[in-house]
Order: sequence, then structure tokens, then C-alpha cells
Amino acid sequence: MEMKNNVFLLIFIFLIISCSVQNNKEYEKIEYYIDSIDIDTITFIGYHPKNESSSLNQYIGYKGVDYAYYVDYLIQHPDIEIDSIKSLLSKEYESQTLQCTGIIIHTEPHRVKDLDYDTLTYNEIKEIKRTYSEWWGKNKHLSRKELLHAYKENPILQDPYQWW
Repeated sequence: MEMKNNVFLLIFIFLIISCSVQNNKEYEKIEYYIDSIDIDTITFIGYHPKNESSSLNQYIGYKGVDYAYYVDYLIQHPDIEIDSIKSLLSKEYESQTLQCTGIIIHTEPHRVKDLDYDTLTYNEIKEIKRTYSEWWGKNKHLSRKELLHAYKENPILQDPYQWW
């Protein structure tokens, strides 16, 4: 009987460790995206809906905004595989089902001009990274579904910033 209990205990411990390792492996990608938010690179970012009349297909800004968008998107969609985020967003962009353009704007009235946006400064990007890092530090122990619940109660991006 004692042997059976020991085997059961070992299997139970193995399962807990396996789940924890899987969670850590999945979350490494999210941590990579958060760590990359303050990358000092200007590039095309965001997702401009094709059906809008504009000569622009994308916006210019810091590459880290894309990484912040990946984090938010992954947390809001706990059933998708973390490794498929870029191809998934491309498909959703093509089918025009994305909820926003993937651009972070500063909400002060003088910074937003007629549905145009003012590119964030590098210091603002670093502030956004700090916000994401703090939120993640408090919540990274949660499962993906629990992360979604925590996100709904307390979104990562807060005033004076918002997704556009």
C-alpha cells in the first residue's frame, strides 16, 4: 500500500512540474515581447484597415509598440498558441477583424489630431515598458485564462495611453 502511495505521489509531482515547465516555456515568449518593448528602432507598426481611404498602409513608430500589442493580444486570447501570434495577426489584418490599429496614442487632447496620432517619444516607450513589466511581475504566475480575467479587471495600458 505504501508503494502505491509513493508512486501516486511521484506521478502527482511529475504532473505539477510538467505543467509548470510548459507554462514557463509559453511565458518566455511573452517575457521576450515585454523585454523588447523599449527597443530603440523606428519602423512601420500597426495595422491599418484596408477599407479605410488612406494612402498609408501602416504607421511609423517604435517597434516596441508591436511587441506591446502582441502581449495584449495574447493575454486577451488565451486559447491561441503563443508562437503563432505574428501569422495570426497578419491573417486577421487581411480579413479586417482586428479590433484596433495596434497603435498606442497619448490621450492628452493636444497629442491627438483629427484621428491622426502623435508618435510616442522614446521616454514614453520606456514608461510603457515599465508598466507592462510591473503588470507582468504581479500576474505571471497565473494561467492564461486567469491572465485574461486579471487583464479585464486591470488592463495593462493605462491613462495617459490607450490603444487606437
